[in-house]
Amino acid sequence: TAGFWAISRHEDVMAVATDPATFCSSRGILVSEIGTLYDSPPTMMHTDPPEHTRYRALVQPAFSKRRMRLLEPDIRGRVRALLDRFADGGTVDVVSEVAVPLPIEVISDLLGLEVATSRVLEWTEAAIPDTAGISDEERMARLGEMLDHLVTTARERRSQPRDDFISDLAAAELDGHQLSDEELAMFLIQLLVAGNDTTRNAISHGVLALSRYPEQRDKWWRNYHEVAPTAVE
Repeated sequence: TAGFWAISRHEDVMAVATDPATFCSSRGILVSEIGTLYDSPPTMMHTDPPEHTRYRALVQPAFSKRRMRLLEPDIRGRVRALLDRFADGGTVDVVSEVAVPLPIEVISDLLGLEVATSRVLEWTEAAIPDTAGISDEERMARLGEMLDHLVTTARERRSQPRDDFISDLAAAELDGHQLSDEELAMFLIQLLVAGNDTTRNAISHGVLALSRYPEQRDKWWRNYHEVAPTAVE
């Protein structure tokens, strides 16, 4: 198999991220797909500027700082409800009890999905390459079900919009035209997977880091409001 370079220093990451001519995304973002040419990008991550810039402009209003601040009370309430179950102490699996359910609930509500979060979680797991415990047949079945549900929902929102992100995206225009079903599916699948996987890992590794470096945890707790802005991305 082909090898790869793991870029971890901030300076190197910035150099790669700001040089799409040398480090392009449109020909694959995973080791297994490097060199692949797509007629239509499977995700926004598979695009380079200026196409990527136009796509980002569509989703930025929905994830503006102001809109995210409005979500904060609800998210805090969800976190408290999850943590209150463990108020009596004991050992808790933070990943399965907090890091997994929280982001999938939030992103499902943000998109306006009317389907059980447990099923949404199964969809997103199938969309992540090499997820253990899923056969190729089951993976394709889940992806097909997710695609059908998202496209159907987006079409419904075009005619009967609601206060959710799918409605915003279904009505959005790119270069004077509404997004095609393929583009809508690309956006929504990426938002579901990214909203679940990255946040889950951030919570899990964040808690792990604070447990490994208790002096950092104590520093944060002693002066929460001053430290929080730089402790949380």
